[in-house]
Amino acid sequence: MKKSIVTVACVCISLIGIWGCSIDEDNLEENIDTLENIEKNSSNIPIPDIIRNKVVVRFRDTTLSTIDKKNKRQQIEQFYSFNILNRETCDCDINGPELWTIDTTHNNFLGVRHLVENLVTNDPSSQGDENVEGDEDAVYDYQFYITIANNTLSGNYTTPIDNRIIASNNPDYVNIAILDTGVDYDFFSQPFLYNTRNARNGTFGVSGWDYINHDKDIRDDNGHGSKVTKIITTELNADGVPHQILPIKTFGQDGSGSYFDIVCGMNYVSKIPNIHIVNMSFGWYGLRNQSILKAIMEEISEGTLFITSAGNYGVNVDEDTPHFPSGYAIENLLGVGGYDLSLEEELDIPDLLERITMERSNYGPETIDLAAPMDNYTLIMQSNPNTSITVYPVGTSFSSAYVTSIAGKLYDKEAPSLQLYSNIMDSCHKVPGLQRKIEEGNVILKQNR
Repeated sequence: MKKSIVTVACVCISLIGIWGCSIDEDNLEENIDTLENIEKNSSNIPIPDIIRNKVVVRFRDTTLSTIDKKNKRQQIEQFYSFNILNRETCDCDINGPELWTIDTTHNNFLGVRHLVENLVTNDPSSQGDENVEGDEDAVYDYQFYITIANNTLSGNYTTPIDNRIIASNNPDYVNIAILDTGVDYDFFSQPFLYNTRNARNGTFGVSGWDYINHDKDIRDDNGHGSKVTKIITTELNADGVPHQILPIKTFGQDGSGSYFDIVCGMNYVSKIPNIHIVNMSFGWYGLRNQSILKAIMEEISEGTLFITSAGNYGVNVDEDTPHFPSGYAIENLLGVGGYDLSLEEELDIPDLLERITMERSNYGPETIDLAAPMDNYTLIMQSNPNTSITVYPVGTSFSSAYVTSIAGKLYDKEAPSLQLYSNIMDSCHKVPGLQRKIEEGNVILKQNR
């Protein structure tokens, strides 16, 4: 166990006991592509470029008044020798994290990297889990962009979202948030979306939020999120597990998203009650100083389990290049790698386990808790009775999705997230030959259906 991203008009509400936003939906373009590719092993791990004039900021005291925050911004500008040219907040949460565009031309300004790594909050030698003394008012993180799979898959855009929202939030359901490219609800025949119309007495969308287009239409125009969701719901439906999915769109049509979008998405999760599992099938390499996202995750209630993918470059993320968020030292976080298994005949479990290898997935026994299949997923994406597309997704994104479905099956509303973590780990088989790649050689076998 681990220790210890077309802006439209927006009306934001900031009242005691109310948190929300109401915006008209946008229409998205249709695009269909059935190819599914996986990152290839490479020594050129893609380290994200730090945006030199943008900084993600979170005030330590979230109860500060607007005037107090303005005064503190001015103090910080003067102390660190820069000017804030533009300030963005997460959609409809003016008290949440901020994205500053700053003037970097001041003679005494030492740069964003120096600001983040040396002046405040973070120790650059840490694994993303240590803070040092610094600015007492705020935490600073880099702003950068990352990309996940760009394999567009879209339905017919004929299904109204209201037809896919569960009428009321049943306390006996397992609630799963998915930070991804959204979900195309054309591919789902029954209501499955978590209802957020009345969350915190506000009107923050109808189910989830689109932080790319800044509206309430969480329809997937990329395909990645729909495939992740399909794996989860297919498995849960097959075992009769009642569930609700909360899609949070933090990646766009081309698969790109920003650290700030992800922070805002997680901030959104923190505002919604009773989210039991969060699936995060994405990641980035190298940048250790990301305290804001990690802190929000740690502040979310103990009833939430985070499930993250390990990445697909076949590298040791403990010793070579760290991978996040799977590498965060958060107790209630599962880092999921992927394994390969080629079978031409049915085998007993002991013989089957001996055939398992990890060649394409990232690995590291300190940060990767378990492995699930990277492939062997066949998804029938049917958008109407006469149209269906079969896709075969490959990658640790889908290993993570499969483990999320296992978590949904094992979820017990009376148990904390650490108990769910333990129950998942207890369900694993041990592969001695993988102990140097994943914790205790833990693997989850996929049930054939």
